[in-house]
Amino acid sequence: MLTVQKLSKTFSSGNSSVHAVHDVNFNLGSGKLAAIIGKSGSGKSTLLALLGTLDEADTGSIQVEKDDVTRFSEQELLRYRRSTIGFIFQSYNLIPNLSALENVMLPMEFNGLAGEKRKKRAIRLLTQVGLTEDKIQRRPGKLSGGEQQRVAIARALANTPKLILADEPTGNLDTQTAKTIIHLLHNLAKTEHATIIIATHDAEAAQHADQVFRLRDGRLAQIR
Repeated sequence: MLTVQKLSKTFSSGNSSVHAVHDVNFNLGSGKLAAIIGKSGSGKSTLLALLGTLDEADTGSIQVEKDDVTRFSEQELLRYRRSTIGFIFQSYNLIPNLSALENVMLPMEFNGLAGEKRKKRAIRLLTQVGLTEDKIQRRPGKLSGGEQQRVAIARALANTPKLILADEPTGNLDTQTAKTIIHLLHNLAKTEHATIIIATHDAEAAQHADQVFRLRDGRLAQIR
């Protein structure tokens, strides 16, 4: 489903260059959860930004199914981000003045889905990720960190993406809640037939992934 070949990204820092991502190659199938582990500064966030087309690679290719997204025009990239990718962030990035339900409905509105269908799907997704009925109408400030991350996961699933990218999705959570979220992501990869990639410094969180990669100084090596 996802094939990455010879992907590189270099940044200038004063008089020197930093190889944030260097000659990265890997393949992932649908229905799989992969974890990229590494210390801060190893290039994890840069790699996710490249996969999500939020940044442009210097060299290499990213093929999602049969499409090489590195060759897309700006208009094609906009459609790709809207319909093919879901993003999950460490800080949740929910809109504070919208309810959990409205946060999940919003991406579907941008994608042109009719109002009643948006609501029905959002309720189904929030239920699927384990948010109880009494909390669906609450705003993020009235939810715990784990509950907010469940809403963020439901939002990422809103437009049935083929690829979901999660940057430190358990970074702000306690140990038990983090385990629950990782198990949830693992199950969702299978039930939603999506490829999910998490970037994390937490080796324990990565234990439940189908494939694990280590990123060090921009270079990627598969552990299992």
